[in-house]
Amino acid sequence: MEKLRGLLREQTWLFGVGLLLGSWALIRPWGEYPLNDDWVYARITKHLAETFAFKVDVGCSTSLLGQAILGALVVKLFGFSHRNLRCLTMLLGLLGLWLVDRLLVAVGVRPRVRGLLSAVLALNPLYQYLSASFMSEIYGWVPALGAALLWFSARRRRAGLSGALISLRTAMLVGLLSGLTFWVRQFAVLVLPSLFLGSLLPLVLRRQWQRVKVSLPALLASTAVCVATLGLFFFVTRASGAEANSHVADHARAILEVDLNATLVDGGMLTVYLTAFLLPLLLWLPWEGGSWRNGIRALVLLALLFHVRGHIVAAADSDFGPWQTVHRVFPYAGNVLHNAGIGPVTLDDVWHAGLPAPRWPRQTWVVIEAALLLASVFWVPFFTRTRRIVREGTELEQEALVFGLGLSLSSFLAFSQAYKLLGFDRYYIPCVLGTGIAVAVMASPSHVRWPRMRALATLACLLPVGWFSVAGVHDQFRWNDARWLLVRTALAAGADRNSIQAGLEVNGWLDYDDRLSHRVSPTCIGGRCGCAFPGFDCMDDSYRVGMNLLGSYVPLAKVEPGYWLAPGPPLILSQRLGPW
Repeated sequence: MEKLRGLLREQTWLFGVGLLLGSWALIRPWGEYPLNDDWVYARITKHLAETFAFKVDVGCSTSLLGQAILGALVVKLFGFSHRNLRCLTMLLGLLGLWLVDRLLVAVGVRPRVRGLLSAVLALNPLYQYLSASFMSEIYGWVPALGAALLWFSARRRRAGLSGALISLRTAMLVGLLSGLTFWVRQFAVLVLPSLFLGSLLPLVLRRQWQRVKVSLPALLASTAVCVATLGLFFFVTRASGAEANSHVADHARAILEVDLNATLVDGGMLTVYLTAFLLPLLLWLPWEGGSWRNGIRALVLLALLFHVRGHIVAAADSDFGPWQTVHRVFPYAGNVLHNAGIGPVTLDDVWHAGLPAPRWPRQTWVVIEAALLLASVFWVPFFTRTRRIVREGTELEQEALVFGLGLSLSSFLAFSQAYKLLGFDRYYIPCVLGTGIAVAVMASPSHVRWPRMRALATLACLLPVGWFSVAGVHDQFRWNDARWLLVRTALAAGADRNSIQAGLEVNGWLDYDDRLSHRVSPTCIGGRCGCAFPGFDCMDDSYRVGMNLLGSYVPLAKVEPGYWLAPGPPLILSQRLGPW
């Protein structure tokens, strides 16, 4: 038992890994089907494995090459399967928890704080969902964490010494790994300037100009390797003919067209999300500076957030079309978190027509939003601790703090300007990682009052988020199990694959090649092929899978998913009686 305790004290990443593995045992994410947009990535990966050609014929960014290469290796070894590709992502998700923990070890963070951050990340709804899919976020940001670990491990060996910050060889390796992140997620390349900022800013503040000077050759070499890796990416995609679909130039233009309102609204939404996700850690930041000063700071922060909430509501009243993601109450941004679940309900009767789906009452979310806005006062010690560590912290504490904040802030500014008010909540992942690292550096359990009460409060904050994550991802897989069971039922009964309107992933995975060639479904009823709703580019809705029965359809089969978070309707396979 004593050996086990010692192991857990040193290898605190085991807490997060154990929680993630345990949650997957409950969720059972083994369905043989794509989720969300990952049918696009699976399609590209399958084509690469079969033809050794990188082909992008769907309207998405070409920054998928690195993910496609990794996935193609899995396909070559084990054959194509959505389940196999999902398992690859799950392994990378576990690796990400280990990398964060080892990074915190390198900068001297206490074991209890490391274990808590590992648990917070493992139970984070974004991390839970994205790790159990073939979405690209994990493939971009886990290598970025690897680059950061290499950097801080090297910095630990040189901490307190004079001379260059990092060796030339390590700097070049970090530059290479940082450049490779661009091959999957464009904004993940921001890890390199964030590392530079973290290590250089403390030197500038201490006016150690000589050390800055001797470090420049390694930093320039790292930058050169990173830029060369980016250049190789553009060369490969251009040679493959895929560059026409790249969003790099579009993102660059959008970032240069600064929209301050988007920054304000997105910043307010992000603050509420980070409060929900990181509150268990924020509770362990010591309050410094006197009660009346902290009270004034808390009131100012609350007033600012409630003012920003007014802008969020105004944005929700604006007309952004079908991709509008800003809502009146939390969860504001769409895609991963929604009313009573995790992962979008990509059935056109729910997504486009707004018909019933599993839901909590609106009042429930109003209460949750109000609680999170009030809980934002726990960011007050975050700001005071930031100032204290920048002035008095150890060299590595200062560097890790500035790195985490730099990664979070630069990622936020990049996606908020690139997508304006049409971004998705899954883009918050680097902000969760960067801010989580920064808060962990600040947390000090041995210097807070009422530690037992804070431990209970920590548990009270962690359990609801963890339950929402596990139950929400569970429900995502259960209704998808039901959807694909009904699709296979329709196919077995003689329906053509192009005559089933079953939502984004089904239409995309089954129909996309035929849609490109304008193939007409032979089972179209009444000679009028097309969809009653414009959603998800289905070719013919003679058969339909959804959570609601439409007026001109008769039910053929029904499956009741085992919902955990909220009661919801069954999945229904129905057939259209005649032309719509």
